[in-house]
Amino acid sequence: MIRSPIKYTGNKYKLLPQILKHFPEDIEVFLDLFCGSGTVAINVKSDAAVCNDISFPLINLLRYLQRHSPEEIMDGIKGLIMKYQLSRENKPGFENLRKSYSKTQSPLELFTLICYSFNSLMRFNSKGGFNVPFGRKEFNEFIIRKNLEEFHRVVSTRPFIFTCGSYINTPLNLLSKRDFIYIDPPYLISNAVYNKQWGVEEERNLLAWLDLVNAKGLRFALSNVTHHKGLENEILVKWSRKYNVHEIQSDYSNCNYQVKVKGSTREVLITNY
Repeated sequence: MIRSPIKYTGNKYKLLPQILKHFPEDIEVFLDLFCGSGTVAINVKSDAAVCNDISFPLINLLRYLQRHSPEEIMDGIKGLIMKYQLSRENKPGFENLRKSYSKTQSPLELFTLICYSFNSLMRFNSKGGFNVPFGRKEFNEFIIRKNLEEFHRVVSTRPFIFTCGSYINTPLNLLSKRDFIYIDPPYLISNAVYNKQWGVEEERNLLAWLDLVNAKGLRFALSNVTHHKGLENEILVKWSRKYNVHEIQSDYSNCNYQVKVKGSTREVLITNY
């Protein structure tokens, strides 16, 4: 499995073997409409891929990693490391780079920030500023270069498009029955930071849209959780009864945004084929 150079909250890297075995084998265009780091898309066999997300800084970074060689990116990172004297001890250097990024919105600066941020995370405040704290970590050149090279090899050798916008704008009339839609939205009953703007209305709208996808004879798979920390997503459970529900064994006990309380998580992959 290929690991994305971007570590993104909720990414499916560890769950890929369970998820991909349920995907069709004859995919012409793979559409990942909440793509995050692109982890799923770069591991799917398809003729072409479209990765979409509503976060412009994220998509802008993915485009940058696609359009520039790993060597060019590594040279750029090293230049920023020298400029800001970045190290596991130099918190002011990290904060100065973070201030610079708030002005430039440079994807190279953003990627370098991620390399030194807490848990290598990417997160933004309501004004679009990068707000992950200093991570006190070493720059792991070997791992970063390896991930960049593998990612670039995939996204530069076959049609791979990164788009920014809402899933609702997907041109369904242009899709064929050999295309395949994957959806990994924010989870309604999870308390991750990036889920705060996802409520009941957003959940109902997405499920209604997937019914439309199904009515058009297009294939889809939805990742989600039906139960979490004693909560049940009743909307999802009821809706899923008309489709196929596959159990996914997951463990979120080590995620930084979780609190260990009684109540297990039931993750599922819901398909219409």
